[in-house]
Amino acid sequence: MDSGDFFQGTPEGDLTRGRAVLDALNAMRCDALVPGNHDFDLGPGVTEELAKSARFPFLAANLRRTGGRGPPPWLKSSLRLPELRLELVGLVTSEMEKLSSRRAREGLEFAPEAEALAAHAWAPGAARILVTHIGIDRDRALPLKGIAAILGGHTHVEAVETLANGTILMHPGSHGTSVGRLELELDAATGAVRSAKAAVVTLDGIRGDAAIRGLIEGRTAEIRKAMAERVGRLAVDLPRGGAEFDGVSSPLGNHVADVVLEAAGAEAAVILRSSIRASLFAGPVRRRDLYEATPFPDTIVAVTVTGARLRSALELAVGGDERVLVEVAGIELEYDRSAPRGRRIGKLEVAGAPLDPRRRYRVATLSFMTEPDGLFAAGADFTDTGRTVYDANADYLRKRQPFTPPEFRPRIHGFSK
Repeated sequence: MDSGDFFQGTPEGDLTRGRAVLDALNAMRCDALVPGNHDFDLGPGVTEELAKSARFPFLAANLRRTGGRGPPPWLKSSLRLPELRLELVGLVTSEMEKLSSRRAREGLEFAPEAEALAAHAWAPGAARILVTHIGIDRDRALPLKGIAAILGGHTHVEAVETLANGTILMHPGSHGTSVGRLELELDAATGAVRSAKAAVVTLDGIRGDAAIRGLIEGRTAEIRKAMAERVGRLAVDLPRGGAEFDGVSSPLGNHVADVVLEAAGAEAAVILRSSIRASLFAGPVRRRDLYEATPFPDTIVAVTVTGARLRSALELAVGGDERVLVEVAGIELEYDRSAPRGRRIGKLEVAGAPLDPRRRYRVATLSFMTEPDGLFAAGADFTDTGRTVYDANADYLRKRQPFTPPEFRPRIHGFSK
């Protein structure tokens, strides 16, 4: 089973529109896959093409076509294995409006997971397993009566838990560095679970299959050649996160925000921290490094917003209790993590001066953040540069070889009274 986001994030996946990874899954004789939110990044048409080319079903019981037209014909809600007395139901995240662009979900609706689960007609006499891409906290909150196990994804954690009702919850990590193993002993007559155990198995030291390696290399030779091009050199590491950057800016976050700011010619920049997926390290920087750090197809845009709207957007960004959601350039802010949500920001400066709620500011951001429900959906004077962060960063570093970033200083400061 694969619990989603199966191809996005590496050039071998993205630039073959998922086919290189799908070919490998076909060769591995995968039994089923639940699409993740990023499996729609290139548009539902690409997801459909992949599902039709797969030798196994794509599962999502809560995915519908818009207008009440039922599930897409290339999708199944569950996989029934009567010879094993198992049924596996897929659930994709219902939070797609927060996680993806309009293009990614065009023509599709993502129903609440619990609603779809309650409506599903399970096969009698079979053990019930969920395969999900909704995140570990949302997995725990599902109505799980009668569910033997959840095989989850989305949150990139390694975890095995036995929940209060006896359901096994397993998340096997990410990036192919480990897999989850679930063992069930079932009553042959009724399908009832007699015993269950689960473990996350690390794949360090295990040799790759030669046939699959050859398949990938054959499909991606030109991509690998292009991604090996050196575009610059860094004098120091630029980490994207870690415990020391909890609640504050990160070195790579500052850098990427600076790139976005320059590309858009704006006064300030605000990007989602989650758009940065890997750190950059001192030494030669190749296209692959930049792609894996910022792989998304969203373009750099500039919008005009009032100071009041900018403050409101930043309040949302620091409204969580665990981490700040954005990285910035041209902005300095301090916020109290213990204050009520919506009233956390104290000091807030833009372009070197205290924020004026009535003044209009030119802000650089990413295109999906200006769509409905985005932080800057209410922006005006929209200008799209047509350039991705990946492209802009390559040009930025190429002009500055070797590049020594300014001494790191957080632009966002979180504290608790």
